[in-house]
Amino acid sequence: MNTLLLGTFARGRTLLDWDMFHSEHRFAWLHAAARAVSGGSIYVSDKPGRTDARVVRALTVAGRSLRCRGPAGAWPDAPFADPTKEP
Repeated sequence: MNTLLLGTFARGRTLLDWDMFHSEHRFAWLHAAARAVSGGSIYVSDKPGRTDARVVRALTVAGRSLRCRGPAGAWPDAPFADPTKEP
């Protein structure tokens, strides 16, 4: 929630940090995707020799990390929409 708030109101003035994740975790692909669209740095905190290279390679092209120019954000009216009542 903090990242959503700061990403919305401080866009372009802050670099958000989603902290590290484990590339061998059960939800590593979800964590990797979330960090890729966060606009911030991407760090893995695996034990030496335990890094899942497939996850890390999916975040890079020619040795450079794939990431957005800025933090991903919600559509302006999305935080106030009720998905159970609106299409």
